[in-house]
Amino acid sequence: MYETDLLMCIAFILLFMYISDAVRDYMRYRRQFWNIRGPKTLPLTIIAYIFTARSNADRFEVLQNLSKRYPRYYSVWFGTKYLFVTDDPHVSQKLLTIPNCVEKNFFMDFFGFPRGLIAMKSDRWKYERKLLNSSFSLPVLQSYVPIFTKCIAKSIEHLKANCDKEEFDIKHDVTVVVMNAVMNTTFGKDISRDVAKIFMENTEKYLDNIWNRAMKPHYHYDIIYNLSSMKRDQDKNRKFFFDFITNEWDQIQSGNCNAADVENSFIGQLLKVSKNGRNYEIEDILDHCGTMMVAAADTMSTALNFIVLMLAMHENVQECIIKEINEVLGDECMKEDLIIDYEKLSALKYVEMTIKEALRLFTPATGLFRETKADVDLGIENIQLPKGTNLVINIYGLHRKKEIWGDDAHLFKPERFDFESSYDRSPFTFLPFSSGIRMCVGNRYAMIFMKLIVLHYVKNFHFSTSLKYEEMRVKAGITLNLIGNHSVKITRRRKERV
Repeated sequence: MYETDLLMCIAFILLFMYISDAVRDYMRYRRQFWNIRGPKTLPLTIIAYIFTARSNADRFEVLQNLSKRYPRYYSVWFGTKYLFVTDDPHVSQKLLTIPNCVEKNFFMDFFGFPRGLIAMKSDRWKYERKLLNSSFSLPVLQSYVPIFTKCIAKSIEHLKANCDKEEFDIKHDVTVVVMNAVMNTTFGKDISRDVAKIFMENTEKYLDNIWNRAMKPHYHYDIIYNLSSMKRDQDKNRKFFFDFITNEWDQIQSGNCNAADVENSFIGQLLKVSKNGRNYEIEDILDHCGTMMVAAADTMSTALNFIVLMLAMHENVQECIIKEINEVLGDECMKEDLIIDYEKLSALKYVEMTIKEALRLFTPATGLFRETKADVDLGIENIQLPKGTNLVINIYGLHRKKEIWGDDAHLFKPERFDFESSYDRSPFTFLPFSSGIRMCVGNRYAMIFMKLIVLHYVKNFHFSTSLKYEEMRVKAGITLNLIGNHSVKITRRRKERV
């Protein structure tokens, strides 16, 4: 009886805290909430509105339909959190370029690497970003081209076993090559397919836990979350990453590694910065490297899986890429061990257009999350956003707006990114790597790797699929996910120039 009464008492205390937060935030934001269009619900009730949907895909469609119902921007309650949501490029530009909107909001607190650049608080971020810019400088990135090429070559050899056979899910092969590339450039360490698989499995579990917590507002409270099995699972996954990083850091500091392999790696760059006065603590190393292992690997593998699927669905795009490869590389394209230099890689404009169009339609991160550090005047319809307002930029909706991309915005057309079509388009209409003050530091890293993998995959294989573009359905997680398999069929491409 005593234990039952104690549990009831705890439950009432937690419920009181939850309702108190809802009332407090409602009183704080009620004026702007009623002045800005959006579903007029009270705090907590929007949960029922969104989660009447039966699946993650249906919930995602419900959220996207809100942007269609309330064009440009709207306000909504999510649990006790008040959100200002926009898919408008002009509003997005304002939010991404105002210093008072540079702070990441509560959602990023769940990410678990608070000293990494993605989730770092803004008071430290500006200083830390300057220190780490050298880690993603052009000379460092150029030194990664042979490393990326080596990882891709291993992937191609493995894919040859699937040539001229039935369709298969290529997702695993893509995620393995991405993880191997990330591990090579983060630690100067090559890993086997089996080890890469283990890392990707832990990454997927880790990110699924973050998303599940974010979608259950009662778990936003640490006092509740810390008692859950979700927290124990997350700690287990985090420990897996941290144990690996700690071991690598110890090996590097003790000199028990190949100095040449480590020199330009991300952890090697951290070591240089640390020796030059930053004095990184182990917590800094864990969070910076953890961010690379989890965020970089997951976003790139997500993007590349959709890119490969778009190639398989669009034979004409593959033919345009082959034509460009022949024009730019000439007889070099016949080489099995081709290592392309950066200048020629940059000249592959159609390859870049193809990647950008896939990123437009299937951006891994479907939204950007910020918080106002002070009152913000948007300069639009007298909208005033008080300090502490949670901001969400709906990238998925922005990238599919007919007002920007035309009536065929839902279709895959790389030509949207040729010079004539895009020269006067605002950079804030296309945000796969964010933009403005807190733009992703790894954007060039990702583009170089994705261009290389498209180049080598299409150079070696012809891709096809029985999947229909119009039947594709997606669901949101930490990154966008296809419902079903990334099923493709591959055949060897002829080696003679066309």
